[in-house]
Amino acid sequence: MNAAIPYSPFYPANEWVEIGKAQTISYRVLGMNHPNRQILMLHETYAVGADSGVPYAHSAQEAGVVIRGAVEVTVGDQSRVLKEGDGYYFDSRIPHRFRNVASGTSTILSAVTPPTY
Repeated sequence: MNAAIPYSPFYPANEWVEIGKAQTISYRVLGMNHPNRQILMLHETYAVGADSGVPYAHSAQEAGVVIRGAVEVTVGDQSRVLKEGDGYYFDSRIPHRFRNVASGTSTILSAVTPPTY
């Protein structure tokens, strides 16, 4: 017996929810309406020169992959420029920051658990 699913498990690109500022750093959430959501899945787009600002911390873990451009990621006292195909995974309780260092836009596909939004 299959119970009817009250939501679709599929999310066309135009249904992702924007929680950032599309002009500077766009954070588009996949599955915002998923019941009992335990992962924050983000499609992040950084405009030229975009910077997340002062390093911040929160109680979670984060992982992501740069899928376009180049992003300087700082975690604690470590900093590295990540390019297409490079990734990261860290404890979000450590202050962290993201900065687009590419000459064009940069894009990251990331996941945060537990979700902070």
